[in-house]
Amino acid sequence: YMHCQHGRFATLAADLQEIFRARMDKWLIRIINDGALNAGHFSENKETGVWSLSKDGWPTLLGLFEEELMCYDSSGETLAVCIENQVQNIRKWCCGKDALQLYTA
Repeated sequence: YMHCQHGRFATLAADLQEIFRARMDKWLIRIINDGALNAGHFSENKETGVWSLSKDGWPTLLGLFEEELMCYDSSGETLAVCIENQVQNIRKWCCGKDALQLYTA
């Protein structure tokens, strides 16, 4: 489905990421279980009690994500290519040039 615009919510970004959510959830669980991302990569804001990636955690996560972008899925395409293809599919749909086609793993 496509999100409806409301306020400052990034609906296009949500529409794009939703399609890949299951794959990203599996990836995140895997890197945590493998210890590639761990509690040391997070820090707590003492005022709010909110935990977030630390200054050292961001490069670790981004490096792991860049590696994942180059991994192939069951269709024989890398994640990077699948995301680019989905962006182009949504662009064509928004411009009235094609029917909406969504990525499927």
